[in-house]
Amino acid sequence: MAQRITMTGIEPLGSTHPVPHVGARRPRMAPGEFSIGAVLWAGLAFYSISQGYADDRAPLVILGASGLAAMVVGVVWPIVVLRRIAVAVLGPNDATVGGVIRFRVSLSGRGSNLAVRWLDPVGEWMYADAPCIGEVPVIAARRGVIRNVHLEVKCGGPMNVFVRHRHASIPLGSPVFIAPRALHFAVEGQTEAADGGVAGEATARAAESVRSTRPYVAGDAPRIVHWASTARTGDIVVREFDPPGQRGVAIVVDLRGGSDPDVEAAASRASGAARELLQNGTACLLITCGSDPIEVHDNRMIDRALANALIGEPGPVPPGWHAVVIHP
Repeated sequence: MAQRITMTGIEPLGSTHPVPHVGARRPRMAPGEFSIGAVLWAGLAFYSISQGYADDRAPLVILGASGLAAMVVGVVWPIVVLRRIAVAVLGPNDATVGGVIRFRVSLSGRGSNLAVRWLDPVGEWMYADAPCIGEVPVIAARRGVIRNVHLEVKCGGPMNVFVRHRHASIPLGSPVFIAPRALHFAVEGQTEAADGGVAGEATARAAESVRSTRPYVAGDAPRIVHWASTARTGDIVVREFDPPGQRGVAIVVDLRGGSDPDVEAAASRASGAARELLQNGTACLLITCGSDPIEVHDNRMIDRALANALIGEPGPVPPGWHAVVIHP
């Protein structure tokens, strides 16, 4: 059953709202439909006109003509009203899967007997008279980032003989990040040293301090040759380094190879693992597909990084980080 809400005249939007609204967009016209009442009305009008001409009864002809005129007004009215209606939307910055996102929808212009509903996901109809502003609650059904919202506006005019629909796709001034719900995931005992390969080794060596030198051994990389000592002694000498200290834990979120529920459960475990690390005072790096590795410092950074996470191969683990791989 459609929900009835009261959306009274436009009120000032408080400056504390997290997202500034974008310019109002005029909805794109969509087909409309006649109501059952319109069919009966039209049938009665044509019957009155035909009987009036057949029996030479002017009052019946006038009655039928009036009915047809009312039909024309009932069709034109919602078309004209919807052409003058513009829609603007404000939304929060952050949400969690399963939670309610409360968007504020404003209708500018003049019109009565209007109805608005969300299209993604499809919501209930809410009725209003423009100009007005009101809240449209939407369930955050899935993880991701919302950059555009889709609404449907309809108007039936004063007699509701013809209902006109219009669709509006509105870009938000700032995206809404829908994060996964955090599930507990114990990180302790599941870490392993990152293998940076040749490139990783070179990066790590650059950060290490030189401990001493030693004679060259077959297999040593040319980059670690100590040329000054080699020139002085005449023998090839290489540098020895102190091992680098571990910086923290890198959570690798690999969402490949699972069903949708399994993928979302993996993202939830990653959220719980990152939160546990921060709570314990351990540096945490999130590595996902679709974004650069990011060292997170609070729950909001965790939520936004995982909201952006795509299904695909995550990036490499930088040297100096223990790695925890989470997958479906």
